[in-house]
Amino acid sequence: MSIGMPAHLAGDGLLAVVLHHALHLELKCPDSFVELFHEEDRPAARLWLESLEKPGSKRALPSHEVPVVAYTIVQAGADVDHGFFPDPFTWGCYLSLDLAREKLAELIAQEKKTLSGRYDKEERTDDCWEAYEDGYAAACFVRIEILSSEIVLNRKGGPDGA
Repeated sequence: MSIGMPAHLAGDGLLAVVLHHALHLELKCPDSFVELFHEEDRPAARLWLESLEKPGSKRALPSHEVPVVAYTIVQAGADVDHGFFPDPFTWGCYLSLDLAREKLAELIAQEKKTLSGRYDKEERTDDCWEAYEDGYAAACFVRIEILSSEIVLNRKGGPDGA
């Protein structure tokens, strides 16, 4: 099976996206996740997965068959005057809302550096930022937000030993 991946993803972001897709495939144990990688990459994938299970980890995975929320950062926008209608773009998927919010803040700072003076209004919440042209918001805007989706981990070795 092949899944689309943004080319810029690496490290935690890449592994979180792979894990997110693996969980949708209902992989039953960590070994199944690790087996998704090339032989030479499996030790690194296993170490990353084990780091999630350490107590106090900022990205800790919950126990057997407990719902967990994955946080995906998505960017969308349009500029009718310039014929700019890009598809929504995914910046990464995180198992920690704190990490997703840190990345969101970085992306907002980067995007602000590239915006023209047309984007004269902006709105911000903890999980969403939008810049737009006043009075023309539906035709000239950029939006970056954190979308959440619930996934269920079904890992071998849960409380019942299955």
